[in-house]
Amino acid sequence: MRTAIDVSNYQPRDLSNLIQSYAPDTVIVRIQLPQEHIPKGYTLSQSSSAHSWGVEVGAYVWGYGDADPTETMGVAVEMYALMGAKGPLWLDCEADIDEEWVRVAIETGEALGVTVGIYTGYWWWTKNISGDYSRLPLWIADYGVEKPRLPGGWKKYDWWQWTSEGVDQSIEGEKVDEVKVTDGLNKVWDVKEKLEKAGAVFPELLEMSKTLFDGVVEIKDGAGLQ
Repeated sequence: MRTAIDVSNYQPRDLSNLIQSYAPDTVIVRIQLPQEHIPKGYTLSQSSSAHSWGVEVGAYVWGYGDADPTETMGVAVEMYALMGAKGPLWLDCEADIDEEWVRVAIETGEALGVTVGIYTGYWWWTKNISGDYSRLPLWIADYGVEKPRLPGGWKKYDWWQWTSEGVDQSIEGEKVDEVKVTDGLNKVWDVKEKLEKAGAVFPELLEMSKTLFDGVVEIKDGAGLQ
């Protein structure tokens, strides 16, 4: 069994203490969106820190109902590439988004060449989503049970978030989610190539992203990133 932890701006840029404490196979880093007013360098610093320990990096993005899902996924795909992330781009579905928002976000991510995975809880998905999205990878959050409940037609889960009681010793009292990974999804997506192919479908995203890969330098550490 592989294990993972997910982190956000509630954890430090330097994940060394956390990685030493939990020895995860994967660190799933939250992609910070412009409306969250956190420098994208924070996400890149955490990713770089995990890479420096030889730990696989995954990525997730929060769905905001008052944000455009196309723009959200455009930013997320760009960051996914810069992070050197592997596996699905996880779409966090637990807030004020509806099924139409989720549908557009999934279609946008797929048009841009990434596999979109769903992070959710049984209660939220059952209440808000009626369609069948079980073809997508599932990261299910279900605490205090021997086996997680699966919503919406899924027969299996890819990741099971089984507790939120882990404690990051580098930030006093800060809790960290721990994830049991049952099926590591390790494909590295050639996002640049997929973006070029997606222009006919979402030309506005291609225009927004076309300069992303020009002049990108290797990030050896997160110091000074903004």
